[in-house]
Amino acid sequence: MIPFRPCHSLLKQFIQLIAVQVSQSDRNIKSVDGTEYATGVGAANFRSAAGVGVTNYGMQIGSGETTVAMSDYGLETQLTTNISHLATIVAEEHPDADTWRMAITRGFLNNTGAPVAVKEVGWVSFNATKATLLDRTLYPVSFVAGETLMLTYRLTITL
Repeated sequence: MIPFRPCHSLLKQFIQLIAVQVSQSDRNIKSVDGTEYATGVGAANFRSAAGVGVTNYGMQIGSGETTVAMSDYGLETQLTTNISHLATIVAEEHPDADTWRMAITRGFLNNTGAPVAVKEVGWVSFNATKATLLDRTLYPVSFVAGETLMLTYRLTITL
């Protein structure tokens, strides 16, 4: 088992989506294809619970190694060929009296017949028309043929 590694790479789109929801006003936000689009208030703005086989949003893995920048809007090189994207699991966790967190977990099954080297991980939301990268973290890990790589994002609030 690989020990937990914290991610500290939330991107400007994460704050922009919060601003849209809090202000109840539209903002132009860059999608994963590099185009800006007017994003309005909507219940689906943070939709991340992608189902089995869905690769255009939810947690994603890639092989890019470029340093993370606030201006990132997509993974450098998403890995999808012969990798099964499993269903996302979202949970609220309450590990102690002063801590609450949301966990987003997704598995990736290696059907390539060879080891796969993951270098980057992304969290992508989808609001029914556009996908938006919320986080991109450099995360070097590899998994062998037939193995499932399980990854979890945790957003934590501790008093």
